[in-house]
Amino acid sequence: MGVFAHGILPGIKTIDKVADDVFADRLHIPMQDLTLDAPQAAFINAKGFGGNNATATLFSPTVVGRYLDKKYGKKARADYHKKCEITEQSVAAYQAQADAGQLDPIYTFGSGVLDDDKIRLTAQEIELPGFAHPIDLQLNEGFEPF
Repeated sequence: MGVFAHGILPGIKTIDKVADDVFADRLHIPMQDLTLDAPQAAFINAKGFGGNNATATLFSPTVVGRYLDKKYGKKARADYHKKCEITEQSVAAYQAQADAGQLDPIYTFGSGVLDDDKIRLTAQEIELPGFAHPIDLQLNEGFEPF
């Protein structure tokens, strides 16, 4: 996700050339880092034995921001960011500690694990234990996001 923060797409530096049997029409596979101007989406591949097992699409914070503004309004999004200031301060403090070599783990094995039997999944929503509101999966209801 650093491509969004830094505008750099890492090149594949472990190859000399793309294999001849790779279908590369309309595809650029860089072997050196590329500087990008305001990338809007990125793909993350999960590789395994036998090839590509899955690809996820990530949208840039700018694209997601436009989507959220359209769905909830700019004021609601500004209010949310105001509430996030404490979290952002905690993140900055932890990053400073990590940069100084003080790597205190924040993960405790088994803590906060959701019980699979208590998760409810339908075509319309996901309900998770401990969360007051379900996750609405009807994302495009009433408006076009982009």
